[in-house]
Amino acid sequence: MEPTLDSLLRQYESGRITRRDLMASLAFVVASCAAASDSDSLYRARELNHVTIRVSDLKHSKNFYQHLLGLTVMQEDDQICYLRSGTGFVCLVQTDRGTPPGFDHLCFGIEGFDRSVGMAKLSTTGLTLRHDPGDPETVYVLDPDNNSVQLEPTGYSG
Repeated sequence: MEPTLDSLLRQYESGRITRRDLMASLAFVVASCAAASDSDSLYRARELNHVTIRVSDLKHSKNFYQHLLGLTVMQEDDQICYLRSGTGFVCLVQTDRGTPPGFDHLCFGIEGFDRSVGMAKLSTTGLTLRHDPGDPETVYVLDPDNNSVQLEPTGYSG
């Protein structure tokens, strides 16, 4: 817990987070520590929020998932399509020529999850984190097979 507190204080002192963010993060850390005493897990997933799949033909893939599973479009453009599935969704992303189609990541919803606190907490665990250029805020952890696991608050909708 000490490295997490040090990280939060450094972020506050450098102006990267506000006093309000610091206080909310400290409350979350205390609550997380209390919850962690009940188990050895870092977080408690409340939902499988979404799965993101890289596709070679966005329109064809969208039609496939709609026909097979009856998924409805939440939002879309020429590069990405979000398809609703119950309380979660499937995200289809058009690949570029250098990126092969396939699984990109899955995302779990965690009640009360805060990205800055989560990143600080995870950076002290020795787990491998994935950083995406252009999206430094999103929290990804690599599993033992290098599959990406995204962490977000419950109800996250992209």
